[in-house]
Order: sequence, then C-alpha cells, then structure tokens
Amino acid sequence: MRLCRVVALTVGCAVVLAFPGTGQADPQDRPVAVCPGAAVSLSLARATLATYRLGPFEIVLSRGGLSVRADDRVLWSSVAGVPFVAAAEGIVQFADGGGFYRVQAGFSRCWRRQRVLRVEASRRAVRLSGSLGRGARFTVTFTVASSERLAMTVHVSAPGATTVLLTAESPRGDAVHGFGAMTRWNLKGGVVPVITREQGVGRGEPGVTQAENQLTPPQGGAYNTTYAVVPQYLTSSGRGFFWTDDQYGVFDLSRRDRISSQLWGSTMHAQILRGRSPAQLIEAYTQYAGRMKPLPHWVDRGAIVGIQGGTSAVLARVAALRAAGVPLAGVWLQDWVGQRTTSFGSRLLWNWTLNQTHYPDWDQMARSLRQQGIRILTYVNPMLANTGVPAGEPNLFAEAAAHGYLARKRDGTPYLLDQGGFSAGLVDLSNVLARDWMVGVLRDMATKFRASGWMADFGEQTPYDAAFASGTGAQWHNRYPDAWAQLQASALGGTDVVDFHRSAYTTSPRYARLFWMGDQNVDWSAQDGMRSALTGMLSAGLSGFALNHSDTGGYTTLITPPVERSAELLERWSEMNAFGGAMLRTHEGNRPTLNVQVYSTSQTARAFAVWARVFHALAPYRQRLEQQAYATGIPIVRPLWLTWPQFESVTAEFTLGSDILVAPTFAPGATRTRVILPPGRWVQVWSGRRYTGPRAITVASPLGQPAVFTHPGALRKIITTAAHAH
Repeated sequence: MRLCRVVALTVGCAVVLAFPGTGQADPQDRPVAVCPGAAVSLSLARATLATYRLGPFEIVLSRGGLSVRADDRVLWSSVAGVPFVAAAEGIVQFADGGGFYRVQAGFSRCWRRQRVLRVEASRRAVRLSGSLGRGARFTVTFTVASSERLAMTVHVSAPGATTVLLTAESPRGDAVHGFGAMTRWNLKGGVVPVITREQGVGRGEPGVTQAENQLTPPQGGAYNTTYAVVPQYLTSSGRGFFWTDDQYGVFDLSRRDRISSQLWGSTMHAQILRGRSPAQLIEAYTQYAGRMKPLPHWVDRGAIVGIQGGTSAVLARVAALRAAGVPLAGVWLQDWVGQRTTSFGSRLLWNWTLNQTHYPDWDQMARSLRQQGIRILTYVNPMLANTGVPAGEPNLFAEAAAHGYLARKRDGTPYLLDQGGFSAGLVDLSNVLARDWMVGVLRDMATKFRASGWMADFGEQTPYDAAFASGTGAQWHNRYPDAWAQLQASALGGTDVVDFHRSAYTTSPRYARLFWMGDQNVDWSAQDGMRSALTGMLSAGLSGFALNHSDTGGYTTLITPPVERSAELLERWSEMNAFGGAMLRTHEGNRPTLNVQVYSTSQTARAFAVWARVFHALAPYRQRLEQQAYATGIPIVRPLWLTWPQFESVTAEFTLGSDILVAPTFAPGATRTRVILPPGRWVQVWSGRRYTGPRAITVASPLGQPAVFTHPGALRKIITTAAHAH
C-alpha cells in the first residue's frame, strides 16, 4: 500500500500526520509520553489509613500506599512511595501511513505529588480523593461490578490536563500476557500502545522489516503493532486488569517493578479481576467482554479452501481436491467481486456485489457445490471503492456517498483512504441509516448470493481526522472494530453464516463468530510467520478470543526480499492448523502464482487431505470445547499455562482443550522436536509410545507426523484412523 499525502490536523489533543512519499525513513514509535523532571511523592492522611470492604473485596490504605485484596491475595497494588494516580498535559500525534499508524506522544507538564486526603465509604462504593499538587485533584471510586470484578474509576482535574496516569506494582519476575493478538508472549519489558492498526510486514523479522521500511515506510511493523488490541492483561502471579475506555492509551511495562498506563482523557474506567488461576481470570474478564458462540457444525465437515479465478477455475480445483480425498466444508471465493492488480499483488474490487463477468452461472455453481456438501464463503470489508466497478453493476460507493453514509472530510466530502493503487471510503457506522444500509448489503450476500460466511476484513483504518455523524475519528478509531463486529451480528443473528474478523477491540468477542490472526508472511518466523501465528492465537485466547484460526500457509508473499511459500511450509502449517483452530482455512496469498497451493499438484492435495480429514474427525471433540468456551470464555486452543501454571513460559506448543498436545515444527528440514510434557499420562499419536509427565523429551517428527500426543483413550485412534483413511 502506498502512503498517504501530507496532512496535519488537530483533533482535540490529537494531531494527525501522514507520511509523504515512500523514500523517508520509518519514524520510530514514541507511544509513551515522558513527564518532565518534577517532584514525585505519595502520602496518605492518617485518617484515611484503614481497610474498607466491598463485597468480597478489600481496599487497603496503608503507609505504603493502596492495595486491593480478596481471598487473602493481592489483586492490585501501588508501588511503595510512587503515586498510583497522576495527571499530565501533553499532545499525542498519529502518523497514518495507510493504516500503518505510528504514535508520538509527549508531556509538557505533570502533576505527580499525590496526597490521599479523604475516604468516603458505603456499602456500595469507596471513594478516595485528594490532591496531585499545583491545583490538581483526583478521585478514585471503587464499586463492585460482579463477585469477580471490582470497578475502578479514576478522574483527574487540573488546568490543561489531558491524560490520566495509573501505576501498579508488578512483582519482579512476573510475566505479563494478553493485550489481544500479540505475537510477543511475555510483554514485560515492552510497551503496548492501545491502538488498533495494521500489524505491518515483518514486525522485527530480520531483513524483511528493514526492507519494508525502506521501500514503503512505515509498513515494517513491530512486536506491539496489531489489528486486535485489548487494554487487558493477566500476570503469572495471578493478577488481572483492564480498561473499558476506547480512546488512545498505552501500557508501559519497561520497568521491572511496575506497570504504568497512560489514558488520554480525564477519566479512566478500569476493572480489577479476581481469580485463583489464569482460567478463572479469563472467566471473570469475559463476563464483561462477552463469550463467543459455538460455530455451526457445517464448519467442521472439512477444510475451507481459498480459490480464485472464476467459475471454471473453482469447479476444476474442487474436483481435483475431492479426487485427492480432501473433505471440503466450503470454498472461500474472496474474488467474488472481481479483481484488480496493484504493486502489492492481487487485490479485490471493493464493491460488495457479485461480479457476474468474473463468475458467470454463480447460482448454478452454488447449487452444484451445495449438493456436494460444500458451502460458498465470500469477502467484505467496511470500505467501498469508486473505481473498477463493471458496467451494469450497482455502484455501492456512489450509493453510499449520495446518502451521506461515508465518513467525511471537514469540507463534507467523502474521506478517501489510499489503499495502494486505489482509494476507498469508509462506511460511517455511527450513522444509524448507514448501519441499516450496510446490514442490507450483508444480508444480500447471505440470501441473494448464497454465502454461508465471509471474511469481515479491515476495521482498523478509521482516520483520526475524519468527521462522523456522531463523534470524531479520534473517538471512533478503537471503537470501530467492535461496531463492525456488532453490525455483523445484527445482520446475521439466527443464521448459520460465519463472519471472521482480524481487527478487534474489547467487546468484539461479544459479537463476532470467529477471528483469524491477520496477515502472516509465508515463512516460519517467530516475528511474522507461522510461529507468530501460534503465539498470537495463544495471546488472543487470554483476551476473550476463544474461537480463532490462522491462514493456513500464511498470506504475505514478497518480491524484495523474496518470501514465497514452499510445499514444506504449507504442509507444516496444515499439520498445526488441523488441531490449532476453530476453522481449517487456506489462503492463496497476495501473489498466488508465487506460492505453492494445496491444489498445485496431486501430491500437495493428498498431503493436505490428511489434515483436512483429521480436522473433520475431531469435530465432536472441538464442538464440546466450543460449548465450554461459550459457558466460560476459555479458548479452545490453549497455552500450557492455562491448564498447568508451572509451564507459563512454554509457547512452542499448545493444547486443543486439555486432552491433545501439539508441538509444531517451525523450521525447514527439521525431523525431530523437543516437547515439554505436562503432568499425566501421554501417548504419542503415531508411534503409540507412552510417557508420563512432567518431563522433556525429543521425538521423531518427520513431515506428515508432527509431535502430537493425547491422553490414553479414543482420541488417538480417531486421529490415526482419519490420517490413514482414503
């Protein structure tokens, strides 16, 4: 994607800057604002020192500061001698490079001399108040949100104050997880900006990231850039915390003894979680975020294969895949609207209606596929392009623009977002009429065009300087992914249509049917390849994304440096995804002709058929896990930490539920894998050899036989029978 033209506008306290051209260096993120040198202190009036009870919670004020307790455990506490609340005045800048936002924040002054002067306590609330120095004041009000969640509302008032600062103790050695789909497992020592944005290409991967930033700054990304960000975390010491606010903020975990957060507003609405285990903390958090409903059973019938090229190509490839023994639940035809070619590769015509030139006899094809038990899935996003619309088709951009359904510039014209080769307008989801109109577009896909599901793409490109019918772009930026998921739910409620999303915010799990991990490179890397997809899924599962999956084989193919999908990578990713997701779906990638596809040869089709059969065979087990996820919020794909807290740092393997253990292979040519076995009895699926954990072992894992273990019982036979069928 090319970068946007230069523009500088002030939106409240936010300045929006877009990078010119493609030749300049990638500006480094500076998401954490730094207070200029000033006195820092915390004191509490003697009359406030006491323990105050709210339901199962205790708010304790002592000479050392503030702590929240329950069940004889500390749930949240301040750092000794450090103000837990402060205020600041400053400015935050957002540089938009086609959705690849960079943030630069700075403070001109801070109020950090906190003195707790008064406590007002009742059966319903405990309210602390006091001063922050130089005419600034604060209040912290605690109320019970549920027996597992304590609400904490922090308000600061000072002349010119723009930001609430909150600092919590984090025990040294504590690991911190969550924050949405993050591909760094332990965020301690890092920084997490609360901004949904393009994750970037490479995200620190050697060679790739530098090349992307040189060619098309700032598209290289980093460990903390993600489509799906959530201001929520869990720690290895059993603490959990989240905001319910949606404006920009940042968590600074760079100091080993604390977690400092900055929210750009005068009031922070937060909640402290109560739970004795990671699973209980997730259950408590998802009471607020929402829990994902089980998927319709048609998804479990086999693979959903991404195919493009029109009616003849689809039918020919379906026939070849079926001949190779691939059970197909669906075909994902993202080019149903037609295609265009850009410098990034093959892109779509963003006009969400059937391109009958590209797909003649669509209805007949849909009926034929359905008779074979194969559903059609399509593609949509909340943007509309005005170019490339074939003659005779409805122009949805023109229709939306004429009715005022698009986000606008200040002069009232549609705000056009540069997509690298074409531009598009964003549907204004703050406008009730625009929402109703877009619901109609989605329902047409499901009824008129017979789609049983679709990729509900994007949602992270809301421009900060846009005008909305209700509010500003700055107010809607993080809120937009939630609204996009909510729109899908309102359009599809009561149907078996599955929408799957990459962008998300706090309450997206309440509405979306499914998530996927976004755009990984077609390589093995931990930063932005196959390995990163697993880490991101494990992280997202801690933030309420209980049903997730990744593009089998990855998405991003590059010319410079050359990054192309090999047959080995495709099969290893297929091995992982047969167990590691709620849907088994392939993607051709942005440059399909450079990638090995599951339909490329009879050999690749037969290799993929094994894992499609395994996925299908595990349907009853997975369906039970999805019911459990709906009841508790616990993800179906789990880090070992979720079941066995002593294995908090293990991220190269995962469990499906708690009965299937998988250690994928993340390197080309590897034939042996080191596995950490949790406690209990385990059986290696392919050899039948039995082990008792906990212990570390190394096992053979040739291509086609990944390191997979089950507890003794029927699951091993189910897997091996499916793998060896046909």
